[in-house]
Amino acid sequence: MTIYRVIVEGEEKIFEYAFDGEPQINLTFEYNGIVYKVTTRAHDENDKFSHTLHAQIA
Repeated sequence: MTIYRVIVEGEEKIFEYAFDGEPQINLTFEYNGIVYKVTTRAHDENDKFSHTLHAQIA
């Protein structure tokens, strides 16, 4: 499991979510009863080893 920081597009919401493997673009996942879709993966500019992705509410 790899923990990613998830930044929700259009919302002031950031949370951490554990994925089994590397999440692909358009992957949907559920967190606290809300379904999200991965839109992009990125690395934090200040920490190249961090795992960050952007998602939108599906």
